[in-house]
Amino acid sequence: MRKWFNKIAAIFTALMMFGFYVPPTSMNPEANAEKDSNFSTPTLNENELTNIIEDSTETYEVNEASPTDVLINKAREMTLYKLGPKITSKVEDDLLIEVLPQMEKVVEEILLETDEDLIPYFEITENPSTGEGERIFNLYNNLTNGEVAMFHVRRDKKPLEGYWFNFHYHLNDDGFETHHPISEVYWDKNTPPNWMVH
Repeated sequence: MRKWFNKIAAIFTALMMFGFYVPPTSMNPEANAEKDSNFSTPTLNENELTNIIEDSTETYEVNEASPTDVLINKAREMTLYKLGPKITSKVEDDLLIEVLPQMEKVVEEILLETDEDLIPYFEITENPSTGEGERIFNLYNNLTNGEVAMFHVRRDKKPLEGYWFNFHYHLNDDGFETHHPISEVYWDKNTPPNWMVH
């Protein structure tokens, strides 16, 4: 959609520049007539105009985020959404230093092992489980209509220590059986609130 908007903006700019420019006129009509006979207006053919438009849109596309960056940012967003502000505010340092960088690294590694042409078909699901459910997000392949990886956080109560958040992921490669660890974050001896509580 953004690509089309850029092309429309470039066409509009080209029309403004080439279609509405009025050169200044002088007060001497004879001088104008002499100038007009010696002056020829340069015209652009359709190919030249298309090249100008494509060159101007390429400038905008260079700054667009890559599909991998979009997925990593969405993974971060869904993780913070899942935890909710009450939990996030208490464990923010551990999240920023340990959990999120490690999670982003895992997503990036999965995508690096994927055929580059398939990455645009991947998405991060937007339905984390509420209450005490584990699901943060799934990495989903729209081309195959199947999950590639599932990212979860579980509450573990360790004797004499209290509650920990266990961040981990499962892969399609082993039928989502193995728990691949990401990080553990200490909460407190008191029971943590449900996920997504504001």
